[in-house]
Amino acid sequence: MKIKNILKKRNNTLVNAKNLIRNNKATFQKLDATQSIILIIKNVEIEAKCVTVELIFGNMIKVYFDGHYEKFNCKGKLCSTGGFNTGISVYNDRPWLTINGIRISFERIILLANDIKNNRVAASYKDLEANVKDCTGNISTAIKFNRKPNFNIYNLEWCTKSQNVKHYHMINDTFQKMNQNGKKVKSARLSACSLH
Repeated sequence: MKIKNILKKRNNTLVNAKNLIRNNKATFQKLDATQSIILIIKNVEIEAKCVTVELIFGNMIKVYFDGHYEKFNCKGKLCSTGGFNTGISVYNDRPWLTINGIRISFERIILLANDIKNNRVAASYKDLEANVKDCTGNISTAIKFNRKPNFNIYNLEWCTKSQNVKHYHMINDTFQKMNQNGKKVKSARLSACSLH
């Protein structure tokens, strides 16, 4: 079964959703993590402080722009929390979520939710990285620059790995120069996509 056909069936009931995955296991195993998550998202709401992602299984996740999350079961009961300040669900110095056994970063799920909400899902996310423009997506970097996590949509963008690496070095150099000159660093939010 083609991925497009599976996407059309995304709004099925809980029983049909489980059967959809079970019956198309070979197709799901060929997908990257982001594509797999797209298939199990039923609905997305973007709010002032968070993104709410409802899954086809009936459960829901709220990912807050300040770096924490809340997971709810299909009855709406809070099941778990984690993120930046808790140390729970931090992997490789970044806050991560596990959704249906798939690990995904905060910035990636927020950008993905935004793409779904705005009907602009990419054909492939394989070569795209989610970039936090002010470099606060990484715990060590946020501490180094004396910043709080900022996963707000306006502070996130899709970019290539090369752009993301150049972006980090540019931000790091900017902060070092400003600190050497005795200037107080207020903010640096530069787009990785503008780098060539």
